[in-house]
This record gives sequence, C-alpha cells and structure tokens, in this order.
Amino acid sequence: MMTQTVSSPLEELVENAPKHWVNMGQLELVYREEALQKLNEVGLPHAKTEWYKNSPIPRNLNNWLEGSNATDSKSEINKLPLEASHWVFVNGQFHASQSSIHESHKGLVPNKLADDQFVGADFTDKDALFLLNRVLNSSSYQINIPSNTKIDQPIAVYILGGNGNSLSNTYFKVNVGKHAEATLIVHPVGQEIDQPMNVVIEAELEENSRLKWIQAETDLKNSLVQHSHVNIHKGSRLDAYCFSLDGTLTRHDFRINMLESTAEALLNGLYLCKNKASIDYHTTVDHKAAHTHSDQLFKVIAEDEAIGIFNGRVFVRPDAQKITAYQSNKNLLLSDSAKIFTKPQLEIWADDVKCSHGATTGQLDEEALFYLQARGIDKASAKVLLLQAFGLDVIASLKEEPIKEFLVQELFKHIK
Repeated sequence: MMTQTVSSPLEELVENAPKHWVNMGQLELVYREEALQKLNEVGLPHAKTEWYKNSPIPRNLNNWLEGSNATDSKSEINKLPLEASHWVFVNGQFHASQSSIHESHKGLVPNKLADDQFVGADFTDKDALFLLNRVLNSSSYQINIPSNTKIDQPIAVYILGGNGNSLSNTYFKVNVGKHAEATLIVHPVGQEIDQPMNVVIEAELEENSRLKWIQAETDLKNSLVQHSHVNIHKGSRLDAYCFSLDGTLTRHDFRINMLESTAEALLNGLYLCKNKASIDYHTTVDHKAAHTHSDQLFKVIAEDEAIGIFNGRVFVRPDAQKITAYQSNKNLLLSDSAKIFTKPQLEIWADDVKCSHGATTGQLDEEALFYLQARGIDKASAKVLLLQAFGLDVIASLKEEPIKEFLVQELFKHIK
C-alpha cells in the first residue's frame, strides 16, 4: 500500500515561493534566493526556540502560512489627528490613492527599491520571521530623507494587512541623509484578528542625522510581528517611543547598531496587555564603536489573563570603550492570572564602560492608593490615576507637543 507524504509548511514554502517572484530584477532574485536558503537553514520557530519561549507565535505560524491568500483590505482607515503626511501601505503595497502628502513634503514619497539596492545583504543572525518577509514580500520600498533637510511635520505610515487569513508582508527602508532630521510615526491598524501582519522596517541614519520614531499601536486588533532594525552612524541620534496600547498578539524585534563614535539611541516603550493578549518586545542594542550612548526604558502593565514579555540585550564589543548603556524594565501585574516574563541582559567585552540594567515586577503601591483614597478619591479612580502616571513617564522626554498630546489622550483612553 502506498503512503502519501505530507509536506511541512516550510517545505511547501521553499518549493512554491519562487513561483511568485515575478517582474523582479536579477539582483533581487539572487537576494530572495539567499533569504530563502537561510530560512531553510534556520527553520521556523517552535515552542522550544529560545527567542520564542512563552510566545504563542509558533503555534499560530502554520495557520498563517496555510491561510487563504491576502488581498487588499477593505478596512476603513481612521487617520491620526495630526498635521502630517499620511502614507498607507495595504498588504505590502503603497496606496497613493488613500495617502496624502503634507505641503512641506512635496516630492517626498515612497519609491520601490531599485534592483542594485538588493546587493550586499547580510542575513547573519536574522530572525526566521524577518527572512519570511524577505521571501514573501511582493514589493520593497524606500523612504529617502535628503541630506541637509529638516522635515518639521511628521510622516505617518499606516500599515494594513490583507483580507485573507494568511500572513501579509510589508517592507520599507528609511534612509536619513547627512545632517537631516525627520519624525516617523508607524501606525499598524486592523480590525480583524485573522489578518496577521509581518512587517520589516530598516533605517539608516547617516552622519549627524536625527530620527524620531513613534510606534503607535492604538487601533490594532489583528496579529502583528514587526522587525525594526536601525544603523546609527557618527554623531547621529535615534529617539524611539513604542506604544502598544491595543492588540491581541504582538511581537517586536527592535535592533539598533551603534556603528560609529558619538552615535546615540533612546528607546522607550509602554505596553498594556489586557484580556488574553500577548505582547512581546525583544530589543538588541549593539555598541560596536567607542564613545556611543544608549538608554532604554520599557514599562509593562498586564491584567486579566494577558502575557507581557520583555527581553532586552545590550552588547558592548571589545573596541567600544568609553560607552554608556542603560536599560530599565518596570512591570505591573494587576491580576493573579496575568504573566510577565522579563530578561534584561548585558554582554560586555570592553573594560572602560558605564553600563547598568535592571527589572522590577510588582503590583500597585497600596500606600499610594490609600493616600489618594484618604483625600476623597474612590479606589477605582485612584487606581486609574496611578496607572496613568506610571505610563506618562515613558512620554515625558518627548518634546513635540502635538504628538505628545495625542499619545497622552490615547494612554488615558486605554487606561480607564
């Protein structure tokens, strides 16, 4: 009797993915073949994969790969109440008809990567979901901020999945030229939990440039996996603020490479885990040059049966003398069924550095609650005030008032 061989999702992917690589240049085809080969070596994550421990993604991934093909989403887009350019990506494609360009941004639009821009890719240490994106994504875009340009109004990028329940893949690269400044707001949106999104954003900060990156997840019901990788060159600075206030299954892999001296990075985050949500941040800050500075603050609030995960790594390479690197993770558990997993890490190979890391997990301060109640505030309102104050600390250093006001309003809306 003949037995039928059942292919695994990865085997089917390796066999079928190249059939969809149409209208691509020769160099892009080589790039995708290398990504597919690396993915085949790495394999898909499973429950025992170190980087995916405690995450429900491995048990969802097969369904995402076997789901129906994603087509353009019909979801209605609620634009952020900000004076900005509003750029919309649906199922990996830039939709000019749904986008608008601020008058000060004329000539600044996402462009597809040219074939020669796929040369020199390095897939070493890349995550399996990152590689999946580079294999399955249909179009790759670049946002180029010219040198010596200061863009006062932010660029808001809306990312939507498709209508099917398969994984949609979006990719774009941000290049900030020398002595340039820009603010990027990344706003994944979606109202259907069966529209999983896999997003890759790579950024290059050239010499003496500035980039503010606001990750605003305030209207998100579907699953999101996002890889945000940033290279910072001499005298440049990244200020990143990540807010996951809504969502059911969210995972972020934020990697920062401090490539040259006087590079700086601020990475702050706040996530609110409710119901049965799982929100997961993995950060890596790699100090590869001397006289660089990084500062991280991540706060997590978990209630009901939700899961919050923070895994933060800081690497200090042998040549990275006289660097400073600080990392702090503060967590609040609001129910007996909620879970928080935290793992701050420092790996230092240099001897003239200032580094610290730490994590705390606890409940709301009973003395603070009593203090507020003694002044006529009921217990429920006192709890809300303390939670809002806990979150506001993450926003405190943000100087752009319109964006700050929007985030404060969203924070108050989700913590009530």
